[in-house]
Amino acid sequence: MNLFRKANLNDVALLSFLAKETYIQAFAHTWPDQQGLANYIDKSFATGVIADQLADPDTEFYLVQLADEPVGYFKFTVDNDTLFLSKMYFLQKVVGQRLGTQCIAFIDSVRQQLNLSEIRLEVLASNEKGIRFYQRNGFQEIGQKENYGDKSRGNLLIMKK
Repeated sequence: MNLFRKANLNDVALLSFLAKETYIQAFAHTWPDQQGLANYIDKSFATGVIADQLADPDTEFYLVQLADEPVGYFKFTVDNDTLFLSKMYFLQKVVGQRLGTQCIAFIDSVRQQLNLSEIRLEVLASNEKGIRFYQRNGFQEIGQKENYGDKSRGNLLIMKK
């Protein structure tokens, strides 16, 4: 049984469900406006949006599975010499089982196989737990940018490994 399985178009409904569920579990408390949260989820994690992203040859989704049960996912895009990790979320019931560390190791092996120079990501500047996780896994802050998705939630840190 593999921990990671590359997603395909047959997984769109599952990815949409996991994306919505994991995002709500991880970040609902950070949204000052629940209607803004609902709009973001509807816009970002709809099956049509995910299907379009899966069809992009530069974007890959992977399901994270424990005992054949999907418990999370991650998504990255390759652009020029960089792998951009844009999503990595897990169901709350498996948080703390070091799946994130295993995902980062797997993603780094993909980066090496593709002969890319670095991994980049963005994380909310207020997400101290996430920032510490990325730092423990070799990422360093290289800048900040405005969070155009929802300015009320603060800036984004740009990190690379």
